[in-house]
Amino acid sequence: MKDFRSKIQKLFRAKNPGIHVRNEANFPARKREPRPCGRGNLFQKQKGFTLVEILLYLGLLSIFLLVATDFFVTTATFTVESQTTNFVDLDSRLIFSRLRYDLLRADSVSIPAAPGQTSPSLSLFINGQNFSYSLVGDSLTLQEPTGTFALHSNQTKVTSLIFQRIGNPTGLPTIKFTFTIESARQDNGGSKQKTVTSTVSLR
Repeated sequence: MKDFRSKIQKLFRAKNPGIHVRNEANFPARKREPRPCGRGNLFQKQKGFTLVEILLYLGLLSIFLLVATDFFVTTATFTVESQTTNFVDLDSRLIFSRLRYDLLRADSVSIPAAPGQTSPSLSLFINGQNFSYSLVGDSLTLQEPTGTFALHSNQTKVTSLIFQRIGNPTGLPTIKFTFTIESARQDNGGSKQKTVTSTVSLR
């Protein structure tokens, strides 16, 4: 086969001296290189996340969200409980201070009228004007010449109120008062409650 091809080439050169015939021995055939197909080269290493890595990331993210949620809920609950306790403490001090202030400057006490008597209300005379304390529903109210108003905020309520007159009939009146105040809003531990008792003598 090679001899036959050589003879053909010599014959072709003899008839066409200006044309050179390619010699396969001197010009080896080129190897075909693989062409990329699709969006990327199949022969290149592709980068990405495995299913195990994705599941691991999702698990860590779930744990982080659970911890963060529990922290925020605990913080919010603690804040609400602190605010509730502060309302009860503040309103109890306001009621105590106003009762003591009016009793110290009162001229006389009309209710309770006699020593040993108890009453859910208190009536005083200050500079000839009447001041009355009473419980209306869950609100401790003061009625004075300028009007009637509550002695605490709407965040608390007074559940019990009692006044007792003690001392001798001829001496200055002494009033013992007791009231229970609690939060209007309940949390997980229930409502916050506080009972205040004090004794004040007229001057």
